[in-house]
Amino acid sequence: MTSRWDTTENRRRARYYALTPAGRRALTQERQSWARISRAVNLVLAVESAARWITHPAACRERLFGLLGRRDPIIHGVTNQSSREE
Repeated sequence: MTSRWDTTENRRRARYYALTPAGRRALTQERQSWARISRAVNLVLAVESAARWITHPAACRERLFGLLGRRDPIIHGVTNQSSREE
């Protein structure tokens, strides 16, 4: 990083910072590293979530439908009106 002192519009002294080319390269590398770490964490969370769905499907369905503001038709025995035979 580089910095410089300058005067603002209201005549105050302020320090301004800027990235150097080397700083931009380092930032790019850090962003790539963070993206890899983030993908790995998301994968672990996805696997954990999938395992929960396998071991506790009813609880997961209840939570999902609750977030959607609806009742799970399988758990609560709600039938679809249009699919009923008359």
